[in-house]
Amino acid sequence: MIAAGELMKNFESLGDNCEFGILQRRCGVEPLGLLRWATSEIVPLIQALGARFDGFGDAANIEIHTGANGEYTFIDRKFGFRSHTFIKASSISAEAMHAQECRRQSFLRDKMIDTLESGQRIFVYKKATLPPLHAIREIHEGLQRYGRNRLLWVTLADARNAAGTLELVTEGLLRGYIDHFSPYENVPSDISVQCWTTICRIA
Repeated sequence: MIAAGELMKNFESLGDNCEFGILQRRCGVEPLGLLRWATSEIVPLIQALGARFDGFGDAANIEIHTGANGEYTFIDRKFGFRSHTFIKASSISAEAMHAQECRRQSFLRDKMIDTLESGQRIFVYKKATLPPLHAIREIHEGLQRYGRNRLLWVTLADARNAAGTLELVTEGLLRGYIDHFSPYENVPSDISVQCWTTICRIA
């Protein structure tokens, strides 16, 4: 059986928050990903895919804020994504941080386009509240415009669908069911590593 870390290298997070990115870290891998540490809502994500992330990483579209914990937060003004930087304001000036994020986010944007065009990843989108199916289909269609990309959409298990199971919605679009998501206010606190891993193995 493939090790959990090797398994997780086949996936890339699209959001809606950093839970999957933390899962990858728990499994011992640190892949670079544009939205790995980001908060991304469905409509802006669809728009970004349709625009090929044009303008993402441009200096005029980047804001740097300092959170209550002293960590810098990256904010993309064009599509509204917010992302962890894991860098404390005490370690670098805001101006230097802005320049650094311009370079980093531009690199990650180009890498995302290359990954999308290669069709070698399964992209993951999770959300605790149930989004309309047509919106998930739009994300999938947006991915398909680049290449034969697959989307794993993860939602909470229910009376008809047990945790750790998957269903095929349409070709290239899978829906996975999980027992619980980590709380949004403290994502690292309670990640369902075993259930996530089961879903990814089946996918």
